[in-house]
Amino acid sequence: MPPLRTLLPSSLALLLGVTALPAAGQHVPPPGDVTPHTVWITPQRRPIPMPDVAGQIELTKVDVDVTVTGRAATTTMELAVTNTGRQPAEGVLLVPVPDGAVVGAFSFDGEGIEPTAKILPAGEARFIYDEIVRRAKDPALLEFAGWNLLRSSVFPVPAGATQHVRISWDQVLPADDNRIDLALPRSEAVDDVPWTVTVNIANADDTGAIYSPSHDIVIDRKTDGDVTVSSTVTGTSPFLLSWLENARKGGGTVFTFPDPTIGGGYFLLLMDMPEIPADRPRDPREVTIVLDRSGSMAGEKMRQARAAAMQIIAALGPDEAFNIIDYSTTVEAFSPQPVAATEDARREAEAYLAALRPNGGTNIHDALLEAIRQPASEHRRSIVLFLTDGIPTVGRTGERTIREMVETGNREGRRIFTFGVGSDVNAPLLDRVATLTRGSSAYVLPNESVEVKVASVFERLAGPVFSDATITVANGRGEVSTQLVHDLMPTVIPDVFDGEDLILLGKYRGEDPIQFIVDGNLLGDQYQFDFQANLDDLATTRHAFVPRLWAGQRIAYLIDEVRQQGASDRPGPSPSIEDLLGDPQVAELIEEIVRLSLEHGILTEYTAFLATDGTMPMTPDDGPIIRLGQTDTLYSLQPQGDGFAFASRGVHLYGMICAEELKDKAIGTRSGAGAVTQSLSLDQQQSSVNLSGLNTWYADREGDTESGYLKVDVRNNVKQCHDKTFLMMSNAWIESDLVNRGEDTLVPDQIVTFGSDEWNTVVDELIESGRSAVLALDGPVLLELNNRLVLVCGPDDGC
Repeated sequence: MPPLRTLLPSSLALLLGVTALPAAGQHVPPPGDVTPHTVWITPQRRPIPMPDVAGQIELTKVDVDVTVTGRAATTTMELAVTNTGRQPAEGVLLVPVPDGAVVGAFSFDGEGIEPTAKILPAGEARFIYDEIVRRAKDPALLEFAGWNLLRSSVFPVPAGATQHVRISWDQVLPADDNRIDLALPRSEAVDDVPWTVTVNIANADDTGAIYSPSHDIVIDRKTDGDVTVSSTVTGTSPFLLSWLENARKGGGTVFTFPDPTIGGGYFLLLMDMPEIPADRPRDPREVTIVLDRSGSMAGEKMRQARAAAMQIIAALGPDEAFNIIDYSTTVEAFSPQPVAATEDARREAEAYLAALRPNGGTNIHDALLEAIRQPASEHRRSIVLFLTDGIPTVGRTGERTIREMVETGNREGRRIFTFGVGSDVNAPLLDRVATLTRGSSAYVLPNESVEVKVASVFERLAGPVFSDATITVANGRGEVSTQLVHDLMPTVIPDVFDGEDLILLGKYRGEDPIQFIVDGNLLGDQYQFDFQANLDDLATTRHAFVPRLWAGQRIAYLIDEVRQQGASDRPGPSPSIEDLLGDPQVAELIEEIVRLSLEHGILTEYTAFLATDGTMPMTPDDGPIIRLGQTDTLYSLQPQGDGFAFASRGVHLYGMICAEELKDKAIGTRSGAGAVTQSLSLDQQQSSVNLSGLNTWYADREGDTESGYLKVDVRNNVKQCHDKTFLMMSNAWIESDLVNRGEDTLVPDQIVTFGSDEWNTVVDELIESGRSAVLALDGPVLLELNNRLVLVCGPDDGC
């Protein structure tokens, strides 16, 4: 194995918190010292070669390991750099790091000059960035110009080989009360190479909720008291991770984002469930299994349904109860009321299930009615598992009638968990029945097993840790108010199960302290979370993820409200566009969907036309023009005199187009693969508590996802740069706030081209506002900057 070249800092340098200096006789070369074959490598984006570099240098892998003890963190980053060319090259590593970071170590494979690394302050780093950008004619690197810069010495990248480079730094993580925050910068504009991130938190016995607003994470609490958090990091967002210290007895934290345009801002409330002793008894359950035995269930589906039912019954404890209700044209039951889960009862239930024979139609109304009208078991939590593979065909078949029956008839507060087997089910009905009862809906897709899907949901239902929650808000003086917080998402606080935390999103008014009081049932006892948020101290634009997460859930909720307009008790065509928009309530819902989609850059299958790769959107049918708000124009880049203007391409009413999409899909499609994929997509967005689930959805076409359906991803058409959203419209990026104005023409006050006299001034302004990521967007960018409309053009944008 070739020797490993490594630089280690002196312990004195670390102790004093100063940057370790290069060894005597060594230096970190400025840009002018590099050879013609130098490649500048940053883990946040593709390598940047100098003009004379031959061959292809690729960044093929990035592994990040963070070790945390208290607030002290050591970050180690390993990069795989591959040279596919025939000539050797040299690389220089550039890594944006936070204030106060100290070089830990730098190494690479093979022999060479002694490796060195140095952290440059933001001002000195800016000089490096400017010089590289000037020579490479690639402004994207300026996205990180506001950060300190960790820069390495030159290292070799042999021809036809892969070089492994390792760099580490130490820092003290910022804390907000009992919350510790970790941020790893990534490009907000370019998604090049996925990262594998592992965070090890030592001595974490008292560590409470662990949360990432940016990515999906896997949490492993080890028996030795350490916690490991892992994630595959993709997309255009920094990796953000927060955790609560000394919080195992219950607690919480608030992330806030100020927005003067709404008279306050947005908040994310994260509540940590208190640690539950392993020997503390849980509320016993009363489980009613409702099985569809219509003719379409014959064969393997019925066999799996029987097995799933027996698996659930076998898992019940001696203090729990169960019943079986089976239905086709008629409704039958194992017992008039739930029975204790004794061995005798289990044997009888197995014989009862074995005797079921599929035949007849699907009487969903009466089956649900029988399930919720059973006498309630005292001191047991009532759960209904409702399974069907078809739409209502017998009895009262009206969707609205069934929905209203559940809403008014569920007097015992039973949680109903619905399972649609296959795609020939009324998905909006199953979703709403579950939502009305604080349950959830699931779909057994063609490539899935009924037994496995039902068992996976039931395993989660060992009993909610915290349920029946309500929230009260008071001002800093303890006076209850209904005006301080509004538009809470989710609209109904969900039950919290083992291993989960409670996350609520909403808007707040003013800047005065707010007291959040959340009451609920904690394993049979009343429990209250009570803590105060000083909004004027906490609010920061660094929490730009908060309004986007709120908007994602809010848009999904509004779409589902429109979707429920398709519930009808009589067969026939879905309502026309004129009927929909003629209803003021529906028109208001559609207007808010479009407005929030534009404002926050949240696209769905119903609003994907708002940002495209340059293709024309659909044109509304001839008919009455119905204006919804001010969003009525799409823009294209057109010559105007000596410059350019963003001119309307004609009247393409966003509300009309969105209404057409909603009419055909959300309202008009009640069953089939299209209905199921819409349910999967809405559930993903309504439950999304990190940015990774936004701007993707399922399509009713085969794909290689776990669901078997194609996953549509439009994240390349919308970008979030700090606190602003940019939409791709006709091969140009336009700040969404400008589109929301609905003006016929947007004429830039200033056109700034790469390398011009105004370029550096605009770059300085973008860095100061935290929006330098727009410089990495591929194409011209139109944005509002310090009260003027600016068109920023890169070297290849033709402006």
